[in-house]
Amino acid sequence: MGPLFPTSRNASRRAGALVAVLFVVGTLSLMLTTTALIVRSDAELATSQKKAFRATQLAEMGIAIAVNPVVKKTDQILLNQVIFQDESFSVKIKGEGGKFNINSLIQQAKADPGDGRDQLEIVLAAIGVEDDALRTRLIDNLINWVDEDDVTDGGRDTYEKAEYEAEGFFNYPFNRSFYSLDEMLLVKEMNFLPGVCPHWRDIFTIYSGGRLDVNEADAECLAIASLETVAEAQRYAAQQFETTIDDRAKPSEHFTDAQEVIDLRWGKDGAENTVDDEQLDVNTVATMMSLNPALASARLTNQDQTTRIESTATVGDLRKRIVLIVRNRSQNPQILMREEVPLFD
Repeated sequence: MGPLFPTSRNASRRAGALVAVLFVVGTLSLMLTTTALIVRSDAELATSQKKAFRATQLAEMGIAIAVNPVVKKTDQILLNQVIFQDESFSVKIKGEGGKFNINSLIQQAKADPGDGRDQLEIVLAAIGVEDDALRTRLIDNLINWVDEDDVTDGGRDTYEKAEYEAEGFFNYPFNRSFYSLDEMLLVKEMNFLPGVCPHWRDIFTIYSGGRLDVNEADAECLAIASLETVAEAQRYAAQQFETTIDDRAKPSEHFTDAQEVIDLRWGKDGAENTVDDEQLDVNTVATMMSLNPALASARLTNQDQTTRIESTATVGDLRKRIVLIVRNRSQNPQILMREEVPLFD
């Protein structure tokens, strides 16, 4: 007759077998969990890629519609469409001439050290560059960046090839006009610009014909274009940033005049891109803003041919935007820039 209770050796074997079984079960559970997570991740990735592809399709659809010269800004039914319950696109057509062309401003400053340089300095002063010496250096550095030689044209504090190399920046400056707005920040001391004027990309462009389009510019750009002297630009900037007792800025009279131009341009309904919008001429705007006719003719236009098209597609919770800048949209269109802009909000 065997023992009533297992021996220590049998107990050890059974305990070891139980541990092995538990280990195998745990390993299988971990493998199953990992597999499930991988499958889930792959499924989410496939869904995200499908949404991104569909969003690209819709954004391109909006671009294709808006680039047609027959389509107008006021054709809101065409430019804003819901394809399915969670699929849609919205397109904005706006003239790029509503911003200051930084390349044109620099070339004018280089060609005309008087009025041309003053105009660039007025723009810089109006957007918040307060220090006179800093503005002078910035203009010299901008001119040195785009000119074709490596000779310092400004004072001893301005930068050309030798000065950039001394600080470890080789192949600077590019000795050509800017190909993108980002290149502006490579110029010595221009990297502070986003801190002074966070919306600087809404002020400058490199694509327009040069003069500011009175039918496309916002109130700020129109106000800056109406400033005739650097001192006036400094007062404008001080007023725009100055706050009253209730912490609200008191707008400059130039900004107020510019807003009246916008109100007239938008028509009685006070909304942009509607059928009652008006096209204004340069003389009307110059009169409303008390701008010298000669300056108005040199700085303003109402026929800039550069168009910015922004097509934003939405698929579920995913959004994608394609930006296209076209010159001569009405005939013989030329694509100047195309990019996909990431949207995170």
